[in-house]
Amino acid sequence: MPQVDKDGFILVRHKNSRGPPASLITKGVAPPTDLKPDVINVPAVIKKIERLRVRLTSSRYLPRFLAAVDDCLSEQRAGQSAVAAPNIVCYGLGHVASAPAPQYQLALLLELRAHLSAPRVEAYDPVFWPEEAALLSRLGLHVLEQDEQCGRRLTEPTVLYMPHCENVHYNNLLRANWHPDVLPRCLLIGNSLASIALKLPPSLLREFAFVERGAAHAAERGVGERIDEPELLAPFNDTAVHWFSAARLRALPAYFWDEAPTQYEPPEPQTDSSDDGGRAKPRRRRRKKSRNHN
Repeated sequence: MPQVDKDGFILVRHKNSRGPPASLITKGVAPPTDLKPDVINVPAVIKKIERLRVRLTSSRYLPRFLAAVDDCLSEQRAGQSAVAAPNIVCYGLGHVASAPAPQYQLALLLELRAHLSAPRVEAYDPVFWPEEAALLSRLGLHVLEQDEQCGRRLTEPTVLYMPHCENVHYNNLLRANWHPDVLPRCLLIGNSLASIALKLPPSLLREFAFVERGAAHAAERGVGERIDEPELLAPFNDTAVHWFSAARLRALPAYFWDEAPTQYEPPEPQTDSSDDGGRAKPRRRRRKKSRNHN
């Protein structure tokens, strides 16, 4: 039987891994098909999500979360005028049809969309079942078809909603936007980068260098501590809102940006029909170095 964590996520051990299974969800690895419910009642799940939204509006957590987002956006937009509402990109929700934590995270995403009047919300997780993609579409989200591995290069101010993603995905996001004029376009909602960087063992500092270096220069507002409502602890623990000051980043020496990314190229899919129904698994790309920052 596969191991499942307290949030309903599948724990997956990579073939060559010597450590414990990856915590939370391992992106790009399809869940065993026997964990999928026989029937997914999309209207019933939508009703449950709406009930969770009502529960959030009466919680002490939602006002604190939205206030943190507003404060960070205000700091990020300081000196700008007539700023349009940002779009939202969501990576890594997990199984919103069956797992309680992803359902709360989706409810919060919908509240965030309404609060910001976001014109467009995009979502992707390689584990989405077709019924979940249909569910999200009915809720007004645009479900991406291509696995960006969280490596999208931002061309406009964007809110990245990445609840409980793995370290590699935060690293991919920062790497793809590693430029003092590009990182300030990002408002990141996800696990605390400062906490991740603090816990990284020396052996992994090189692998997650963009998280380690980015955390030192990100402004961070924690919204995952002191959660006193038990049902909200699993979905939102260790959550923080991050933003990057353009003035602060431009003051850094040029060598800080030397390891800039090349333009993101989607991974070529590899199919493996051994245990996942033939779903494509994304392949990790070798990191390239370039001094072309634009």
